[in-house]
Amino acid sequence: MSSRDEMLALFLKHPGEYVSGAAAAEELHISRAAVWKAVESLRSGGYHIDAAPRRGYRLSEENDILSPEGLSEEIGPLIEKEQIRVFGELPSTNRTAKELAVAGARHGTVVIADRQSGGSGHYARRFYSPGGGIYMSVILRPEQMPCYEPSRITLAAAAVTAESIEALCGVSPGIRWVNDLFLDGKKICGILTESASDLESGILEWIVVGIGINFAVRAGEFPEKIRDRAGSIYPCGHPGVPRMRLAGRILRDLLTAGDRKPEEWINSYRRRLLMKNEIVLLHSAGRTEKVRLIDLDEKGRLIARHGDGTSHLYTAGEIRPVQTGDKNFAV
Repeated sequence: MSSRDEMLALFLKHPGEYVSGAAAAEELHISRAAVWKAVESLRSGGYHIDAAPRRGYRLSEENDILSPEGLSEEIGPLIEKEQIRVFGELPSTNRTAKELAVAGARHGTVVIADRQSGGSGHYARRFYSPGGGIYMSVILRPEQMPCYEPSRITLAAAAVTAESIEALCGVSPGIRWVNDLFLDGKKICGILTESASDLESGILEWIVVGIGINFAVRAGEFPEKIRDRAGSIYPCGHPGVPRMRLAGRILRDLLTAGDRKPEEWINSYRRRLLMKNEIVLLHSAGRTEKVRLIDLDEKGRLIARHGDGTSHLYTAGEIRPVQTGDKNFAV
């Protein structure tokens, strides 16, 4: 690890605290001059670092930069820092993660970007991804997660993302089946799960879970055509928690979700499920039907009641509200 990276790791271990040049030199086993050079290197990389006479240096609270060092500190020993790939901008973190997965990237490898120029969601719809968001994709290898049921990974990702936002940001998003998080009636997060199987054996080789979060986007910054339905965690643009902490917690909880009993995160998802007992449009397997959304069952499958009175279970698809005045449907 370079002196620059070691200095950043030291700041992250002491958030909000000043670290004297002498203390840093002693802990990192480098000279005072090397400490100064490391601080200047961080500044040139965009980090805001405060300096005070006789007190030393500290990482300013103004910082909201995503970095491998910071994310590694938040995630802990689950993955190595070298598995965390941070970019200023990408067309799509899922696209890059899939390329890495094909090339053999290890379980837990993370791709994260400050913005996306070509982000997409369910059914290839464009996902607006402005700067200052959290756009990340993680590679999962089925052989490394025996307790995970692959068909439920999107549910687990939605549950742990909602839990993390609630715990750190103090707001409680709801989940619209199967992969969207909403706050105050507006979408703040989309989750896209993609996978590949061996054609001959049919064995699942890898899964990429993409999580896109509008973090601190002001309402007026959204394109006009989506302004009425797109939102962010901090719509006034003043985040109450660093992106690094939220991203790190989501990734940590996603990588360890298989250690929890499935009913724990299924029940967590169920508590947040939006539009329960409402008539909705259900799109699944190429068909769109008007149904009444009942709940999830104990295995995480959606229960929907149809017009003939029968109920069916679904593991994939999406739901949309029925327009006002078009709800005359006895189910």
